[in-house]
Amino acid sequence: MEISIALRDSAASEIADQLDKISAYIDAPLLTQVQKVSVIDFLISEFPNMEVAGLSKAVKLILAEKLTPARDVAYITKQSVGWWGTILSAYVQYRRAERSRPKMANPEALRLEEYKDREKDLYEGLLEWVEEHGAFPEYGWDYHAARKYAKEQGILNVSNKDRAEVWEIAEAYHKSNKSLLDRKKKLSKSHLDYAVMRIHINRLTKEDE
Repeated sequence: MEISIALRDSAASEIADQLDKISAYIDAPLLTQVQKVSVIDFLISEFPNMEVAGLSKAVKLILAEKLTPARDVAYITKQSVGWWGTILSAYVQYRRAERSRPKMANPEALRLEEYKDREKDLYEGLLEWVEEHGAFPEYGWDYHAARKYAKEQGILNVSNKDRAEVWEIAEAYHKSNKSLLDRKKKLSKSHLDYAVMRIHINRLTKEDE
């Protein structure tokens, strides 16, 4: 992991090495010792809180045209005091804008949370429906989501031992479905999810009696 050190706390040799690397990166002649002393003095004086690594980051951003400097650095001598002042001033503004920009939540995480809330709503809604109507919805309910929620919460009271009963209820549900299109289909996972939730809720009801 790279440790960021501010220019004011860095040794002159560290900054000098960074300047040499940048010269190679931008295909410019290496600075003389006298030029380095002048530039390093300027950097520490005017940008003391800038990290050493920030120098190369700023240059990469300017080359990628992601910074908007006050002057066109193409007309300023590379690695001169004026060149660095122009680039780093734009870089400071860039970082300030980045920090003030509201952080966007991860859209994938948001969708996942919404889906989890939906699973809970479908499970609890199914319980309420059965309690109110005394029967399961005839069609249209997402039984898979309700079953998934019950399983993840550790409250699903149906196991592999109930396989025969699950299949019997699923087949009956499949045959009784009012949709002609659905009756032509083979027994599917949705029918099995219905059966599992039917057994699950029937057992919950018996426990409450």
